[in-house]
Amino acid sequence: MNTVRKNWLYYKFADQLKKENPELAEERALHELDILASIMVADTLDLLEPVVIPAERREVYKTIGGVPRLDGAFTIFGEVIEGLHIVEKMSLVKTDENDRPLEDVIIKSTKVFQK
Repeated sequence: MNTVRKNWLYYKFADQLKKENPELAEERALHELDILASIMVADTLDLLEPVVIPAERREVYKTIGGVPRLDGAFTIFGEVIEGLHIVEKMSLVKTDENDRPLEDVIIKSTKVFQK
């Protein structure tokens, strides 16, 4: 979870730096962008406590299951009732070292059903 937070901060700061200075988005400046964003991440993480999963929560993961890196970061807001094969395809896309898709995966439409 700490790695997820670190990666999220990196992309957030890199985007912020590119907006403030568009030249940093150019191919020749990517190394400088990486250095600046990494410094910002390190400074921010120095101020934060690392995320620690409590023992009772770890026991839940061992017995029931779950995804620790998603806890507290994402809310489950629905369920797939058809088209699970599409979800499977989405889970198989190639990702980078930060587990981000190499190409954006876009959900074009959803439907809301009343239970």
